[in-house]
Amino acid sequence: MAHIFVMEWAAILRDLVVGLLIAGAIATFVFGGLGLMPDQADATIPEEGITWTYTTWLNIVFLLRHGPDEATHAREH
Repeated sequence: MAHIFVMEWAAILRDLVVGLLIAGAIATFVFGGLGLMPDQADATIPEEGITWTYTTWLNIVFLLRHGPDEATHAREH
């Protein structure tokens, strides 16, 4: 019985991976064909890195006060 359960999860995982690969290929061809993908030669790396602004501190205070479950609930509604 456990062997069948593992085979079902393997099939679900296989289908998920195949679906993601197909969706990625379709998105690449559609966006590339429409000219919506930026040229990699124009890419730049930001020099300042990660910045800590007042919103960072507000987010930390919110998470400490309400916890991650409340943050997920707030995002859903």
